[in-house]
Amino acid sequence: MESPPGPVPSIDTLSKRERQVIPYILLGKTDQEIATILKISPRTARFHVENAKTKAGVVSRTTLAVWYDRQVPEAFKLPVCGAVIQPTSRSQPRGVKLGGEEKRD
Repeated sequence: MESPPGPVPSIDTLSKRERQVIPYILLGKTDQEIATILKISPRTARFHVENAKTKAGVVSRTTLAVWYDRQVPEAFKLPVCGAVIQPTSRSQPRGVKLGGEEKRD
């Protein structure tokens, strides 16, 4: 017989930097890209991602992103380090107008 799942870890268990890297994971950024954005080394970015996964009780970046999405109110998801994260063009649905032009893949 399986034991019931424990309580879901709180976002409050994460450090400030761990909370900063997760929105970039939601956007599909690699450790290298996160490192460039946050002006840290790729190894440090990977360290923060791994710590966040451990604290959240998950084993993958995808489940970390889902966990974060369920933990953080919508109003706090976009601002990161004083800037608003914009979706990359590859994440835009087909036929979405970008800068006045219709983008098609």
